[in-house]
Amino acid sequence: MTKSIEIPDFHLVTLSKREAEAIHIRQREFFEQGIPREVKFRKKALLKLREVIKKKEQNLTEALAHDLKKPAFESFTSEIGFAYQDISHTLDKIDAWVRPSEREVGVALWPASAESRFFPKGVVLIVSPWNYPFNLAIAPLIAAVAAGCCVVLKPAEDTPAVSRVIGEIISEVFDAQHVSVVQGPGSKVVETLMDGGRFDHVFYTGSTRVGRILGERCGRELISCTLELGGKSPAIVMKDASLKVTADRLVWGKCFNAGQTCVAPDYLLVQRDVFEATITELKKSLTSAYGEEPKESPDFARIITEQHFERLSDLLSSGEILHGGKSDKASKYISPTLIKVDDLDSPLMQSEIFGPILPIIAFDTWNDAKKIIARNPNPLAAYMFTESKLDANRFIEEVTFGGGCINDTIIHLGVPDLPFGGVGQSGWGRYHSDEGFKAFSNQRSIVRSTTKVNIPTRYAPYKQPFIQAAKWLIK
Repeated sequence: MTKSIEIPDFHLVTLSKREAEAIHIRQREFFEQGIPREVKFRKKALLKLREVIKKKEQNLTEALAHDLKKPAFESFTSEIGFAYQDISHTLDKIDAWVRPSEREVGVALWPASAESRFFPKGVVLIVSPWNYPFNLAIAPLIAAVAAGCCVVLKPAEDTPAVSRVIGEIISEVFDAQHVSVVQGPGSKVVETLMDGGRFDHVFYTGSTRVGRILGERCGRELISCTLELGGKSPAIVMKDASLKVTADRLVWGKCFNAGQTCVAPDYLLVQRDVFEATITELKKSLTSAYGEEPKESPDFARIITEQHFERLSDLLSSGEILHGGKSDKASKYISPTLIKVDDLDSPLMQSEIFGPILPIIAFDTWNDAKKIIARNPNPLAAYMFTESKLDANRFIEEVTFGGGCINDTIIHLGVPDLPFGGVGQSGWGRYHSDEGFKAFSNQRSIVRSTTKVNIPTRYAPYKQPFIQAAKWLIK
């Protein structure tokens, strides 16, 4: 974002209950007209969205650099490019998603036919986070529009430059009664929006703490919700792993966006036989990627706020620093850091780190690794590095997590046809591809009967021969 453009402080924006009520009324009236449900309308909106994102691509890149010092490569591959990919995939698949699916009815209900169809839920709320402020706002929006919903979108207040561009894009693409952007601090604005009227679905990406609050409110009001949260995602290095490749991919996955990624490896478990060798390769990979002084690297992002910087700075004293450990408050810089952890009660192992600090723990057997993972169950992601198919399959079968990779990190998010989401405390629900479409849809089951055939055995009075016939038919 150029210096001549004033960046708004969305923390200061307020929303009254009356304004929230007006938004609900406007969105609801438009939805009831049926226009957003028309498939041609949905496709046209998505095509225009792609067109305007393309026009604003440079603005988005500059805004991401302003808010997060995000490198242009990371901005495109993890934010803008994801949007193009999601839109193209959705346009390719939407006709199949909306098509009724025929189901078998069985002999007992012959000659009826049955089908399952998806209908839009209605007016939905999307609350997006600051770490991938464009992608994690636009991806659920694409799914909601594809499903035929009207949307209220609340972007992140901590990334004001990006949120401003999001507002510009949405206002250029959509009529406000179809998709509205509401800026402001989430702690106040979201509550006011929910006080202003009942949403048909709430989609939230962010912290587990806020997810619990939103989930509780949705539960009280019986509103369906999708919660994309986080957790301590482990990475495991087995003794047969290819250590150089393992180190390169761990460093990339951990340091992408300065570690502010919900599926970043949060801590590393290394089999004791290769512990020292793994540390050596990790140090080499860090130096290769970011140089001797990562602060000077154009490819390393910054921490979002001073509050998060202070939290991460405190963690630097929680173990033996093997590499890095530097910080600079003025630029909100935390260097890529490797820390050896011997105490599993260390602050580094209590909650998600969400920064470029990687705790490393030695283990002996697979059962030892599982016990450590069980201390922070149900992570959003998990990764294993091994050349053994047996160990890889055991990992997949015996560890509960949302999604993950074998011999890589974070790339499962880049597969457009794979659903994404957590399990237990790392989230509820899935999106991406048809799972996103389904998240914003109500699945409806329909049976069509004919009046030309009317079998009397189904009606009272029930006679014994008919009961025997029913038992024979329904097995």
